[in-house]
Amino acid sequence: MSWPVFLLASLLAVALDGSLVQVLRVGDASPSLLMMVNVYVLLNAPKQTAFRGVLIAGLFADLLSPIFTGANAQVLVVVGPSILGFALGAVALLALRNLLYRESRLALAFGAAVFTLLAALGTTAVFILRAAMTGTGPWGEGTATGYLFERIACAGVTVLLVAILLPVLDRTRALWSFESSSRLVGGTAR
Repeated sequence: MSWPVFLLASLLAVALDGSLVQVLRVGDASPSLLMMVNVYVLLNAPKQTAFRGVLIAGLFADLLSPIFTGANAQVLVVVGPSILGFALGAVALLALRNLLYRESRLALAFGAAVFTLLAALGTTAVFILRAAMTGTGPWGEGTATGYLFERIACAGVTVLLVAILLPVLDRTRALWSFESSSRLVGGTAR
């Protein structure tokens, strides 16, 4: 995998998640282009490379997506929740990716659903643990359950975006320089 292309795509996705993607908002749920980039990398890159890339994308999500807490909208940057949530989703999708037919939009949507739902669940779990220790969470005046349902709604909208845009992103496959992990040898079977 070409790391400069991945880093540029991840940074661009984080920037667009905070600005332009808000146009695609459905109720309180907005899709995540960073999740789409992660799903694409998890489906195509070698396992170790894909996992490392998802951890870096989680770091970008944590550093570049601050949380506003309290009545005075205090800015809170917490490194870790997205990294761990993305890692949970990545482990599940990497275990399932050999079962998914990459030409099927339904299979891509299923893979995206696995990743996004587990990433949302993992991220929320880390925030709940942090809130138990510090008393502050990203949900402000709401509850952790409400925050989790908001993250699940965002995951659902992201799955729809992935089903539509991931085949379009696949046209840029040559730029990503994904290695083939198959070791097929020509000739007759023995």
